[in-house]
This record gives sequence, structure tokens and C-alpha cells, in this order.
Amino acid sequence: MYFGIDIGGTAVKYGIIDENFNIIEKASFPTKKDSDSELLNDICSAVNSFSSKYDFPYVGIGSPGYVDNKNGIIYGTSNLPFKKTKVSEYITDHTGKTVYLGNDANCAAYGEFMCNPLASEKINSVTLTLGTGVGGGIIIEGTIYSGSNGMAGEIGHMVIEKNGLPCSCGKRGCFEQYASATALIRLTREAIKNGSGTMACEMKDKIDKTDGKTVFRYVEKGCSDAEKVIREYAKYLSVGIDNIADIFAPDEIVLAGGITNEKDVLLKYVSEYFSGRCSLRIANLKNDAGFIGAALLGIKKKQKNVKDF
Repeated sequence: MYFGIDIGGTAVKYGIIDENFNIIEKASFPTKKDSDSELLNDICSAVNSFSSKYDFPYVGIGSPGYVDNKNGIIYGTSNLPFKKTKVSEYITDHTGKTVYLGNDANCAAYGEFMCNPLASEKINSVTLTLGTGVGGGIIIEGTIYSGSNGMAGEIGHMVIEKNGLPCSCGKRGCFEQYASATALIRLTREAIKNGSGTMACEMKDKIDKTDGKTVFRYVEKGCSDAEKVIREYAKYLSVGIDNIADIFAPDEIVLAGGITNEKDVLLKYVSEYFSGRCSLRIANLKNDAGFIGAALLGIKKKQKNVKDF
């Protein structure tokens, strides 16, 4: 069995999978952002809880930001409290488990690749994780591409709107400010405040309860304000997807993250703006891609389709 953790800006998802990559059990908890030690303590508690029930040889962890997978250090992230944090050492000291660390979007891309029976060593793909931010995992001929410094794939910080919204990375107009789940929630709340349709009337006094599912629920009800939100979101998402298609010319672009649970509505609107220069699909593993890919980090050299990255 294998154990993986996907550290997100809103929640930490984790789970155990068997040798055939089937999920045996999964869980999550809210991400603490006040200090790295608080967040790591929660992670250690999750590891120890599962190790009391299952036998797994190591812990695989995916995290956003600049991840030094060789030394087990997270140097920094936009949405988490890690700053030169020795993550692997800390977790090993508190759980006794070996730790494999990787970038979260790389893990999602890796999980999709490993669990796709149609994937081959020659596949070229880019996986976008749409969550608190936007991450990118790039696979070139079956191998994760991480660049000269391990930071390749920061697609969320590609500028798509000059002098646009400020980003936590210090730039303005970054892709994730317009295409993340956080961006979709912001657009939804603005529509509730300024709109007059069903969504605005029903959610005006519950605006703090708005989440990534809210706008989809009202699109299905035929609310015009909700449809405007989805259209605006889909336009920006498609701009980024088109840029990626032009730069990498991949066989496919894969969308992952919680938003993709609404795949029918999402793809309907994105398809209206996406150029179609490559195949576009929703991740087979959906929101589980991150922790499954992390769980498989330690066995990469045993799989014939996978090369070291």
C-alpha cells in the first residue's frame, strides 16, 4: 500500500492506495497557515493515524511552490507558511517514515500519467490544477519536466492581463488570479453583490457561504447572472490554455482540481472559447490526482513507463 498527501491552500487531502492504485481510504483537514510547524504537526498526525491502520513504506507529499525534492525542503510558496522548511526531515523525525517530496502539480500530472492505461513513454501533456491557485505539471515524452532549478511549471504565474489584479507572488495579472477556484469564488461574490437574479436574491445574506460549487448550482437553475460568471471565468481559463497549447504543443491538456467535478458545465463553456489546438480533458482522477501522484513518488523507478525526474 502507498500513502500520499496533497497540500493545498485551503485543505490538505491525503489517502491510502493499493498496489493497483485503487483508493482504500481518503480524508482531509483545513490547511493551517499561521506557521509551518502547526501545518506539519497536522500532517504528522494524519500520517500516524493511517500508519496505525495500514502498512505503507513511505509518505509521498505534494506541495505548491519551490520544492527541492532531493533535499526535502520547501523554500517558499505563495499560499502556505513554508519558508526554507525542512519538511521531509521534520515528518521523518515525528513519524519514522521516509518522505518523498514533490511539487503538487507535478504530482497530479504524475498520478494521471501513472494511472492512465493509454499513456505511453512518448506522451506529451500539461496538467493544470485549479485550486486556491493554479499549478502546472508538464510531462515531456513520459517524463516530468521540472526545469534547471526544479521550478518549471509555475503556469499560474504566467501573466495574462497586463497591469491586472495583484498576485501574492508580487506580479500583477497572473493566470491564477483569473482561473483559480479562488478567482471563481471572487467573481461569484461580486455577481451576488451587484446582481439581481436568483443567485443574488438567494445568496445575498449568505455570501460568506459561497464556494466553488455555488455558481454551477445556479447555472443549472438557469440563472443569467451565474452564466455570466461562468462565461467570464471560462474566457480567462481558455486564454491560459491556449497559451500553453501554443508553447508546448502537447498531445493533451488535462484539468484537475475540485472545480472539475463540475466537468459537464465547465467544458461546455470552455469549449466555446478554447481554440482546440490540442486535446482537452478532465483528469480521470479528478481532485484525487494530487495525493495519488504523491503516493506513487517512491515507486517511480519500478514502473516501466516512468523515468526519474
